[in-house]
Formats: sequence, structure tokens, C-alpha cells
Amino acid sequence: MRDDDFGPFTRVQLANIEMKLANNPLITHAQRTLFLLCRDWALRPIQLALMQVTDFGIDEGGPFVKVPSVKGIRRSRLRRHPSNLVKRYIANDTAEAVELQRTLAETQCHAALKDINAICDRHGISTPVLPTPLFPSAYKTENRLLRFLTNPKLTPFTLHLDNHRISYALTSLTWILQLPDPHRTIQKAEPFMRITAYRLRRTKATSMVLSGASPEEVAEALDHSNLNSIKHYFNYNLELQEFINTTHMASPEINAAVQMWCGKFAEEISDRSSLRPISGLGSCNSKEPCPYHPTVTCYACPKFRPSRHANHQGALAGITKFQQMLGSNSTGAMAQQVEAAIHGAKSVIIAVKELKE
Repeated sequence: MRDDDFGPFTRVQLANIEMKLANNPLITHAQRTLFLLCRDWALRPIQLALMQVTDFGIDEGGPFVKVPSVKGIRRSRLRRHPSNLVKRYIANDTAEAVELQRTLAETQCHAALKDINAICDRHGISTPVLPTPLFPSAYKTENRLLRFLTNPKLTPFTLHLDNHRISYALTSLTWILQLPDPHRTIQKAEPFMRITAYRLRRTKATSMVLSGASPEEVAEALDHSNLNSIKHYFNYNLELQEFINTTHMASPEINAAVQMWCGKFAEEISDRSSLRPISGLGSCNSKEPCPYHPTVTCYACPKFRPSRHANHQGALAGITKFQQMLGSNSTGAMAQQVEAAIHGAKSVIIAVKELKE
């Protein structure tokens, strides 16, 4: 899971790949579509190979594709049986790519049918009605076509691109794009980011785990028949959380934010008789009237005693809105004061969170 070449992609790495995919003239549209489908739903090459143009649709939930389940003996035998197709909603850019791919696939298959009809005539085979795959094969030898056309179980997949070629179409993006890994300071002899279907599967699983998905949800999304196959993703997640927590506590910015309000919370002051309440956010230790904007500049004031139970998130939103309202019309001093208040509010929020933990 931590492998630089085969582990999950980061958001930065994915963004770099997607940007290059959109602009590189050497990339086919089929390759772009394959990548986007794998990005959205971590599909296996065999699942992509079984898909047809009729698997795309749009309903009240948005654009979707129907994906065949292949994991497990029973489900793999069902192949494209209607009960074995699972609806997966896809992103808008993926939907646009699939729509165009459908048109390209229909054109390609229409041209291939002439050769198939000729083969059927030569060998006395009744010409079958063949479904149009989403990713058709550009070329198959006559012997290979005959094997499909004479086997009723294989005939519906005569025009389909096989899973090995789909896997290669994705892997070849590594050498076509030649993208350096943005996280490597010292490049290795082979500096390019590896792109594979299974690396995109690990990316999807990891992102779901970090987003709080349950083991059942991850297994269902990745088309696993049991939970044993996805346990390592959750072990990785626990290790990552521990690493994040360690790094979090070592951050000088976070420690400074906590220390800024340490001992100043209203609840931590034994004698509160001299404190004046401030709009439910806390109290003020000043004995003189405040000449500044109430609630806005309090977070930048050393006499402010925030409450640990106040809605500081809401206050931060209000101050930020106030800053936007001032825009470029405010003076330098006012802008700096509001900026300091925003920093103070963020520090209070961090300090409250640390104290709760």
C-alpha cells in the first residue's frame, strides 16, 4: 500500500494524470474512457471487457453505467445476465467520455461486421446478431473469430476487446504520458508514474476507507464476494491515521495555536466576576469600553476569554463574510485587524479540538 509504483495514487498524482490525458494527442479516446471508469469505480479489466454500449444510461440520479459482477464462481458464470449487472453512477466527465466512446464503438463494429459476414458465408455459419461492446477489438484473426462464432457461449463476445488488451491499454499510459512522480525528490532510473487498472482499484478503496466507508461498502464497490479481500485497506487506514496524528501533534503551527489560548478559556478562570459576556462567544477581561468591532476583533484581542462550548465555527464564517464585504474598500489597518481576528478564531477552533481529544 505504500509502494511508490503500485500503491494508491494521491490526489495530486491523479490530477496530473487527468490533465495530461485531456491534452495528449497520442492517447486514444478509448484509453481516456477506460481510465475514467477505473477512477470512478475501480473496475477490473474483465469487467470493462464485458461492457456493452447499452450499459450506459441517465436517470434522476444522474449518468450511470451497468457493470457486470465477476468475483465468485456463480457470478462469473452469469457474465452479462441482467441480475448480474450493478448500476454505478459516474462523474460528468466520465459520462461525456462514455457517450462519445459508444458512438466510436458502433462505427467500429459496423465496419467489422462486413468481415464477419464474409467469414460466416465461407464456412457455412449462420450470421449471428452480435451486441456492440463498449470497447470493441480492432482486429482478430480469422481462426480466433471462428472459435467465437462456433461457440454459443462465446458468440455474444465476438466483437469485444479481451481483458488482457484492456489491461495493456491502461498500462501503456505509463510510457505514453511519461509523467514524473511529483512526490519524489530524487528520481529513480525509471522515474515515470506507473498507471495500471489495479493501482486505480487501490486508490478507490483507500479513498473510500479514509472517507469513513464500512468494510461492506468497500467490498461491494470493489466487487468482492467477502470481506477478507479488503481487510488490508483498513489496516493501512489505521496506520495512516496514527501517522497523521503523530504529525499533527508535531506541527509547530498547531502547537502554537493551542498555546495561544492555553489557560485563557473562560471555563478555566476561577474568578469570573470581572468578566463581561460577549454574544455567547465568551467573555472580555477588559474593564474599559471596547472601541473596536464587537465579536469580530475579539479573537485578535489578548483580553478575550473564549468559551470552549461556543460556536466558533459560526463566528469564523461571520468574520470571513465581513472580510469579503469590506473587500478593497477597507484601510490597511482594518484589513490587518480582521485578518488577525480570522487567525485567532482558527486558533481557538484548533485549541478546543485538541483539548477535547
